[in-house]
Amino acid sequence: AEEWLAEVQAAGLEIFALSVHLQGQALGDEPSAKTLPFVGGAAREAYLAWRASGHEPPRNDPYHLPEEIGRLLHAEAGRQMLAAVRLAKALGVRQGRKVPLTGFVGSPAHCWSHWFGFPPLPSEIGGHAIPD
Repeated sequence: AEEWLAEVQAAGLEIFALSVHLQGQALGDEPSAKTLPFVGGAAREAYLAWRASGHEPPRNDPYHLPEEIGRLLHAEAGRQMLAAVRLAKALGVRQGRKVPLTGFVGSPAHCWSHWFGFPPLPSEIGGHAIPD
């Protein structure tokens, strides 16, 4: 927090809020290769290993993640959200004000992707093509 704040202040800027839209989308929505690039970590590595071992997602669901990889995705997104909370607290203490988090909370009904083009659909992950 100290380094970020010093760099921002040196540029004459301030931090008023932190965005956790992508982590919130990955945590609050169904596990999918659509949100895998947002969080990376062990989930991305497990997906790459799964694909490298010859597995392909089903033709009717090219963004399918095996259940185990989905759990890793949600766990990593949760860790990143908590880290953002801690960073916001530290920045707030150093700036003498609260620093809120802004973001998405996903959709329990998984309806966002039917109405809005978010998240952007990756065409490949780690060199493994995702069919159109």
